[in-house]
Amino acid sequence: RLLAAARIFRTVKKKKLLQPKHLNIMENAQNCEVMVAELKSPVSDGWTKIGESHGDYDTVIYFKMEEDATIVCRLETPIEPSLLVPMLS
Repeated sequence: RLLAAARIFRTVKKKKLLQPKHLNIMENAQNCEVMVAELKSPVSDGWTKIGESHGDYDTVIYFKMEEDATIVCRLETPIEPSLLVPMLS
């Protein structure tokens, strides 16, 4: 919903009509889009890979330490279809 709202707000031609809460939504959506793009990008140098196997499913965790001492984590694992909608909502 956040991303959908931001797309609508971005179409407003007179930006001065937007209230601070709208600008905040746009900023948060931009941060989400940047994070999603980074997580979808190919794994490159600097990532450490940890793999686990649980029965029929393999899980791979990648992590890296950023310059400001934050840790970025990427998890690749199958998700049961019945759990996907509740997780995303």
